[in-house]
Amino acid sequence: MKTIPFLHSIAAAGLMITAPAATLAGDFHFRPTPVPAEAARLMELARVREFRGSYELGEFCQGTLLIAELHVAGQPVRSFRLSRAKYDRAKQTRTGTLSFGWHRDARQLVSVNDNGDLYSPWTAKIGLPDFSPQDAYWFANSAPEPRKAAQDWHISFELYPVMGLCGERSAQINYAGVKSGEDFVKACTATGAKSCVLIYLYKSTHDEEPSIKFEVENKHAEPEKR
Repeated sequence: MKTIPFLHSIAAAGLMITAPAATLAGDFHFRPTPVPAEAARLMELARVREFRGSYELGEFCQGTLLIAELHVAGQPVRSFRLSRAKYDRAKQTRTGTLSFGWHRDARQLVSVNDNGDLYSPWTAKIGLPDFSPQDAYWFANSAPEPRKAAQDWHISFELYPVMGLCGERSAQINYAGVKSGEDFVKACTATGAKSCVLIYLYKSTHDEEPSIKFEVENKHAEPEKR
Protein backbone atom coordinates (compact mmCIF):
# COMPACT_ATOMS: atom_id res chain seq x y z
CA MET A 1 0.00 0.00 0.00
CA LYS A 2 1.41 3.37 -1.02
CA THR A 3 1.45 6.33 1.37
CA ILE A 4 -0.57 9.29 0.15
CA PRO A 5 1.73 12.35 0.27
CA PHE A 6 -1.10 14.72 1.22
CA LEU A 7 -2.21 12.63 4.21
CA HIS A 8 1.42 12.10 5.22
CA SER A 9 1.91 15.87 5.27
CA ILE A 10 -1.15 16.37 7.43
CA ALA A 11 0.03 13.73 9.91
CA ALA A 12 3.47 15.33 10.13
CA ALA A 13 1.93 18.76 10.65
CA GLY A 14 -0.23 17.36 13.44
CA LEU A 15 2.80 15.97 15.21
CA MET A 16 4.51 19.35 14.96
CA ILE A 17 1.50 21.13 16.44
CA THR A 18 0.98 18.77 19.38
CA ALA A 19 4.67 18.37 20.33
CA PRO A 20 5.41 20.21 23.62
CA ALA A 21 7.97 23.01 23.41
CA ALA A 22 10.14 21.39 26.07
CA THR A 23 10.96 18.50 23.75
CA LEU A 24 12.28 20.66 20.92
CA ALA A 25 16.02 20.46 20.27
CA GLY A 26 18.12 23.57 20.85
CA ASP A 27 16.50 24.59 24.14
CA PHE A 28 19.77 24.52 26.11
CA HIS A 29 20.38 26.75 29.14
CA PHE A 30 23.64 27.60 30.96
CA ARG A 31 23.25 29.97 33.90
CA PRO A 32 25.80 31.35 36.40
CA THR A 33 25.64 30.13 40.00
CA PRO A 34 27.20 32.17 42.83
CA VAL A 35 30.16 30.53 44.55
CA PRO A 36 29.67 30.63 48.35
CA ALA A 37 31.97 33.16 50.01
CA GLU A 38 33.66 30.58 52.25
CA ALA A 39 34.39 28.28 49.29
CA ALA A 40 35.68 31.22 47.25
CA ARG A 41 38.09 32.23 50.02
CA LEU A 42 39.47 28.71 50.34
CA MET A 43 40.00 28.48 46.60
CA GLU A 44 41.77 31.83 46.57
CA LEU A 45 44.22 30.44 49.14
CA ALA A 46 45.02 27.76 46.56
CA ARG A 47 45.29 30.44 43.85
CA VAL A 48 42.21 29.11 42.05
CA ARG A 49 39.25 31.09 40.73
CA GLU A 50 36.02 29.21 40.03
CA PHE A 51 33.35 30.02 37.45
CA ARG A 52 30.28 27.95 38.37
CA GLY A 53 26.96 27.46 36.59
CA SER A 54 23.96 25.18 36.26
CA TYR A 55 22.75 23.72 33.00
CA GLU A 56 19.65 22.22 31.46
CA LEU A 57 19.78 20.28 28.21
CA GLY A 58 16.76 20.74 25.96
CA GLU A 59 16.75 17.05 25.09
CA PHE A 60 18.27 13.89 26.50
CA CYS A 61 21.60 12.85 25.03
CA GLN A 62 23.66 9.93 26.28
CA GLY A 63 26.97 11.77 26.15
CA THR A 64 28.45 15.26 25.90
CA LEU A 65 31.88 16.74 25.30
CA LEU A 66 33.00 20.20 26.43
CA ILE A 67 35.35 22.04 24.08
CA ALA A 68 37.53 25.09 24.73
CA GLU A 69 38.30 27.38 21.81
CA LEU A 70 41.07 29.96 22.23
CA HIS A 71 40.71 33.19 20.23
CA VAL A 72 43.56 35.67 19.73
CA ALA A 73 42.96 39.06 18.10
CA GLY A 74 39.40 37.96 17.34
CA GLN A 75 40.38 34.77 15.50
CA PRO A 76 40.19 31.11 16.65
CA VAL A 77 43.71 29.66 16.96
CA ARG A 78 43.51 26.52 19.12
CA SER A 79 40.88 24.01 20.24
CA PHE A 80 41.02 21.69 23.25
CA ARG A 81 39.01 18.79 24.61
CA LEU A 82 37.62 19.35 28.09
CA SER A 83 35.50 16.98 30.18
CA ARG A 84 33.19 14.37 28.73
CA ALA A 85 30.08 13.16 30.53
CA LYS A 86 27.71 10.21 30.32
CA TYR A 87 24.01 10.39 31.13
CA ASP A 88 21.77 7.63 32.50
CA ARG A 89 19.17 6.67 29.92
CA ALA A 90 16.93 5.19 32.60
CA LYS A 91 16.86 8.45 34.57
CA GLN A 92 16.84 10.68 31.45
CA THR A 93 19.17 13.15 33.20
CA ARG A 94 19.28 16.56 31.53
CA THR A 95 20.58 18.84 34.30
CA GLY A 96 23.79 19.33 36.22
CA THR A 97 26.47 21.72 37.44
CA LEU A 98 29.49 22.97 35.52
CA SER A 99 32.56 24.39 37.22
CA PHE A 100 35.61 25.88 35.55
CA GLY A 101 38.60 26.51 37.77
CA TRP A 102 41.43 28.79 36.69
CA HIS A 103 44.79 28.00 38.34
CA ARG A 104 46.66 31.28 38.30
CA ASP A 105 50.15 29.88 38.92
CA ALA A 106 49.88 26.77 36.73
CA ARG A 107 47.96 28.66 34.01
CA GLN A 108 45.55 25.76 33.70
CA LEU A 109 41.81 25.62 33.10
CA VAL A 110 40.02 22.70 34.79
CA SER A 111 36.49 21.71 33.79
CA VAL A 112 34.11 19.73 36.01
CA ASN A 113 30.76 18.37 34.85
CA ASP A 114 28.65 17.03 37.73
CA ASN A 115 25.42 15.46 36.47
CA GLY A 116 24.88 13.11 39.43
CA ASP A 117 25.11 9.99 37.28
CA LEU A 118 27.60 7.12 37.36
CA TYR A 119 31.28 8.22 37.49
CA SER A 120 30.26 11.85 38.05
CA PRO A 121 31.90 14.33 38.37
CA TRP A 122 33.79 14.28 35.08
CA THR A 123 36.94 16.38 34.86
CA ALA A 124 39.67 17.45 32.46
CA LYS A 125 42.31 20.17 32.34
CA ILE A 126 44.24 22.12 29.71
CA GLY A 127 47.18 24.51 29.78
CA LEU A 128 46.79 28.10 28.58
CA PRO A 129 50.14 29.78 29.38
CA ASP A 130 49.37 33.05 27.58
CA PHE A 131 45.83 33.57 28.85
CA SER A 132 44.36 35.11 31.99
CA PRO A 133 40.55 35.39 32.39
CA GLN A 134 39.06 38.55 33.85
CA ASP A 135 35.35 37.73 33.76
CA ALA A 136 32.84 35.27 32.36
CA TYR A 137 29.61 35.34 30.37
CA TRP A 138 27.14 32.43 30.44
CA PHE A 139 24.78 31.71 27.55
CA ALA A 140 21.44 31.45 29.36
CA ASN A 141 19.63 30.65 26.12
CA SER A 142 22.04 28.71 23.94
CA ALA A 143 21.26 28.10 20.28
CA PRO A 144 23.23 25.59 18.19
CA GLU A 145 25.94 27.06 15.99
CA PRO A 146 26.68 25.24 12.71
CA ARG A 147 30.31 24.40 12.00
CA LYS A 148 32.10 23.07 8.95
CA ALA A 149 34.19 19.94 9.32
CA ALA A 150 37.97 20.32 9.47
CA GLN A 151 38.30 17.60 6.84
CA ASP A 152 36.47 17.75 3.51
CA TRP A 153 35.21 14.16 3.76
CA HIS A 154 33.77 14.63 7.28
CA ILE A 155 30.25 15.82 8.02
CA SER A 156 29.39 19.23 9.43
CA PHE A 157 28.20 19.54 13.03
CA GLU A 158 26.73 21.87 15.66
CA LEU A 159 28.11 23.29 18.90
CA TYR A 160 26.22 24.92 21.78
CA PRO A 161 27.97 27.94 23.38
CA VAL A 162 28.21 27.47 27.14
CA MET A 163 30.40 30.25 28.52
CA GLY A 164 32.89 32.84 27.37
CA LEU A 165 35.98 33.94 29.30
CA CYS A 166 37.32 37.36 28.38
CA GLY A 167 41.02 38.01 28.96
CA GLU A 168 42.57 41.05 30.58
CA ARG A 169 41.01 44.17 29.09
CA SER A 170 41.37 47.94 29.25
CA ALA A 171 37.69 48.94 28.98
CA GLN A 172 34.32 47.82 30.32
CA ILE A 173 32.70 45.03 28.32
CA ASN A 174 29.15 45.35 26.99
CA TYR A 175 27.26 42.06 26.94
CA ALA A 176 24.04 43.55 25.57
CA GLY A 177 23.09 41.76 22.40
CA VAL A 178 25.51 38.87 22.90
CA LYS A 179 23.69 35.76 21.70
CA SER A 180 26.37 33.72 19.94
CA GLY A 181 30.02 32.82 20.31
CA GLU A 182 30.90 35.26 17.54
CA ASP A 183 29.04 38.05 19.38
CA PHE A 184 31.04 37.35 22.53
CA VAL A 185 34.38 37.42 20.72
CA LYS A 186 33.53 40.78 19.15
CA ALA A 187 32.40 42.26 22.49
CA CYS A 188 35.54 41.03 24.27
CA THR A 189 37.92 42.18 21.51
CA ALA A 190 36.31 45.64 21.52
CA THR A 191 37.51 46.15 25.10
CA GLY A 192 41.17 45.81 24.16
CA ALA A 193 41.50 42.22 25.33
CA LYS A 194 44.05 40.30 23.29
CA SER A 195 42.47 36.90 23.83
CA CYS A 196 39.38 35.07 25.01
CA VAL A 197 38.20 31.50 25.46
CA LEU A 198 34.84 30.11 24.40
CA ILE A 199 33.48 26.94 25.99
CA TYR A 200 31.18 24.85 23.80
CA LEU A 201 29.13 21.70 24.34
CA TYR A 202 28.94 18.95 21.74
CA LYS A 203 26.31 16.20 21.88
CA SER A 204 28.42 13.03 21.73
CA THR A 205 25.97 10.14 21.93
CA HIS A 206 28.40 7.38 20.93
CA ASP A 207 31.67 8.97 22.13
CA GLU A 208 32.18 10.40 18.66
CA GLU A 209 33.98 13.71 18.24
CA PRO A 210 33.32 16.62 15.90
CA SER A 211 35.75 17.15 13.04
CA ILE A 212 37.97 19.69 14.82
CA LYS A 213 41.76 19.95 14.88
CA PHE A 214 42.24 19.44 18.61
CA GLU A 215 45.49 20.06 20.42
CA VAL A 216 47.40 16.81 20.90
CA GLU A 217 48.18 17.33 24.60
CA ASN A 218 44.67 16.29 25.67
CA LYS A 219 43.99 13.79 22.89
CA HIS A 220 43.99 10.65 25.04
CA ALA A 221 42.86 12.19 28.31
CA GLU A 222 40.55 9.95 30.31
CA PRO A 223 37.93 11.26 32.75
CA GLU A 224 39.09 11.26 36.34
CA LYS A 225 36.75 9.08 38.37
CA ARG A 226 35.96 9.84 41.98
